[in-house]
Amino acid sequence: MLLNNRITVKRTSSCVIYLSLVLIGCEDSQPIVDIGTTGNVNFSSYVAIGNSFTAGIQSNALFSSGQKYSYPILIAEQARRAGASLSFTQPLLVDPGIGGRMRISKLLPLTIVSDPFGDPTSPAIYVDPTLPANGYNNLGIPYARVYNALTGQNDVLDTLNSSTKSFSPSYGQIPFFHIVLRNTNGSQPGNTGSVFQQAKKLNPTIMTVWFGNNDILGYSTSGGIMPYTPTPSFMAAYGAMIDSLRSTGAKLVLGTIPNVTAIPLFTTLKWFIPDPDDPSKPFANTFIPLYAEKSDGTNGYLSAKDLVLLTGADSLLSGYGLPLFTGLPNAGQPLGNQFVLDSAEIAISQSVTEAYNNVIRSKEDAGNIAVVDFYSIFNDIAQNGKVVSGQIFTTAYVSGGIFTLDGVHPTSQAQGFIANEFVRAINSKWGASIPFVDILNLPGLPVPLTKLSRPITLADIPSTQIRAAMKVWQ
Repeated sequence: MLLNNRITVKRTSSCVIYLSLVLIGCEDSQPIVDIGTTGNVNFSSYVAIGNSFTAGIQSNALFSSGQKYSYPILIAEQARRAGASLSFTQPLLVDPGIGGRMRISKLLPLTIVSDPFGDPTSPAIYVDPTLPANGYNNLGIPYARVYNALTGQNDVLDTLNSSTKSFSPSYGQIPFFHIVLRNTNGSQPGNTGSVFQQAKKLNPTIMTVWFGNNDILGYSTSGGIMPYTPTPSFMAAYGAMIDSLRSTGAKLVLGTIPNVTAIPLFTTLKWFIPDPDDPSKPFANTFIPLYAEKSDGTNGYLSAKDLVLLTGADSLLSGYGLPLFTGLPNAGQPLGNQFVLDSAEIAISQSVTEAYNNVIRSKEDAGNIAVVDFYSIFNDIAQNGKVVSGQIFTTAYVSGGIFTLDGVHPTSQAQGFIANEFVRAINSKWGASIPFVDILNLPGLPVPLTKLSRPITLADIPSTQIRAAMKVWQ
């Protein structure tokens, strides 16, 4: 493998999964192969468009040792195995990258720390500071949305200089647009143009487009406080984006949006007072509901239909949401609305997600477009489970193998699951036989967390760090 922005990652596979849901149950025993064909697909110029999942963020940061397992680079390598000749470039960042990478410094007691934030304005942040002549093949940008309320535009089509978009006060000093697009800024060389314009310069022959998660995720991760993109705005912006991308003549593979409430950020903590040694179990084996602020502004008790976010762990530890008998400093005070997605907000999140997905699914009729229905695929996996070559994957926070430490972004192995679903769609649509990624050959989390001798406790959950990670969508 080449340790620069033209990485070659050699992987093949037997199974398909993705980051959103649980994987326990029937086993996928598909044989691993090393050869294949690309069918009716020309892979000479493959471009990936998306957000943080496409970019390869792990544990709240963008860094090279995670980026080199992004699903686009895995797809590119599998296409090479099938005979394609292509170069695939990414804006690889020197570890620990930017964002404040979360990592485990100690297993017992479990201790999660954040690495320093690299300087995104320095050319030295890049593994290879030389910018490809026409921009990168991986144009996944964390924070990017189908409809950006601050600009009133689609982030793929928006031509606003990326350094302005990344570092202006209204954007909260976000560096990722400039890291990927590198529109000229001071001493850093750069390419001009939007995501679409840079993609077009690469004369793409096939593109993967997985976009839209951030338009609803900010609403959900803020406990229903941040606005989501209205469906009509999403429909218009997504349609304009697809029309523009189709004008390149490239084949497009689109992805629908998974159920954003089915990730550890929402499923680890429960609606009842937790056992201090295991927050998945009730205190004293009794289901006593938490007391919290609801979406309508009233305070009341939660039920099994409500979700408590990981970001509220330290508030629970200090007594918010708990009764007076606990003796904690803030006992008797409601848990804040920003830490709860109540049943009404869950219904909004799910209905908006399905509306977005109907927009995405409708594009398959346009011709030369395949759609990977991640929403349906992973709802099915959640019900029926999955085992990969005898190894069980779950959505458990930290130890499940699917999610990194921020509770949202996929591990390298989960990136392999995602790559395989795109490969499956390409094979089916265009008569290819591209081999699948061997998921168990990809690294999991860098510590053998399955060997933890006890459950994760409230004190183990780095909620302040996770709150910082949520700024990606808020």
